[in-house]
Amino acid sequence: MVAATLAGVVAACLGHGLAAPPAFVSPVWPATGFAIWWILVAGRRAWPVIAVATVAGALIWRGGGSVASLATFAAGATWEGLAGARIWRWIQQRLGTAGGLADAISAIVMAPLAAAVGASCGLAALAVEGLIVPEQGLQTWLAWWAGNVLGAMVVVPFLLAGPAMIQALRRINAGQAGRILGVGAATIAV
Repeated sequence: MVAATLAGVVAACLGHGLAAPPAFVSPVWPATGFAIWWILVAGRRAWPVIAVATVAGALIWRGGGSVASLATFAAGATWEGLAGARIWRWIQQRLGTAGGLADAISAIVMAPLAAAVGASCGLAALAVEGLIVPEQGLQTWLAWWAGNVLGAMVVVPFLLAGPAMIQALRRINAGQAGRILGVGAATIAV
């Protein structure tokens, strides 16, 4: 649980590092994907990890905040993770399979729905702190929502595929690894 909490704090700090004032909204929020993934792999009773990581990330990056805003941020991140995992599982059960196309469909459907929870609570927390004026509400909510959607769509599939990627890498010999790295380097150079 400690390692997971630290990973959640890193994801939150990364998102805070990408955020731009005045609304403190990040173009991509990796902590959303981490929260959903954590609930998927550890179960819904593991929600305190998300709440603690959210508060710790905000305290580290922002240096504080009112108890009300920190509690709102933590509740939003936790509910977002719980909702995202529930929607993911529901879709996979309906499709009767996991992996491949089922994961893609799950991510596409789940991310916008779960992100709405986090964006709504995030906007409420900004309002509690007086960091947003009502005229900026919709624009800020949409930006927050989009960052959470991207965080969910990128991070959840990546983390779910992690164990399979590690196993595949272990089966690669040195020659294959060299060719893969060469193609990767050539792609980046272009």
